[in-house]
Amino acid sequence: GFFLAPDGRPHYRVTPGDNLGSIARRHLGKASRWEEVFRLNQDHLTDPHRLKIGTVLRLPSDARREQVVGRPIYGR
Repeated sequence: GFFLAPDGRPHYRVTPGDNLGSIARRHLGKASRWEEVFRLNQDHLTDPHRLKIGTVLRLPSDARREQVVGRPIYGR
């Protein structure tokens, strides 16, 4: 899951069922930002479609613990 490193930079430890798109959607607001996550971690990821559980990924500096997607819809 998501955590901040001692230097304050956001990181993510891969859990079962994760893929770069789901991580990007949850913590960056758009699944399409998976490529940014891949570029930041190319030094230890060989295939963006195969993540090893427990791998620690660096995330872009604007990553958040959980993104709020959309606005709540209130009934009348």
